[in-house]
Amino acid sequence: IMEDTYSIAEAKNNLSSLVHEAETGRAVPITRRGKSVARLISEADYQRLLGTKAKVDWGEPFIDTRGWKFDRDEANER
Repeated sequence: IMEDTYSIAEAKNNLSSLVHEAETGRAVPITRRGKSVARLISEADYQRLLGTKAKVDWGEPFIDTRGWKFDRDEANER
């Protein structure tokens, strides 16, 4: 099955119809110079994709760096 693709210019000129197409569940490919560079997807599909990622709490440091020496010469003293 050959998938319809749209250049950036075509997508710009037909955005409303492409949004409707994406709302049906189809990811609409957008190309630049014949190469696929993006996909237009529905909000529902986007939210579903977001839900599959692990949530990261950026409020806490991953590594406690207190007390570490970051001066190269000082840290490599023998």
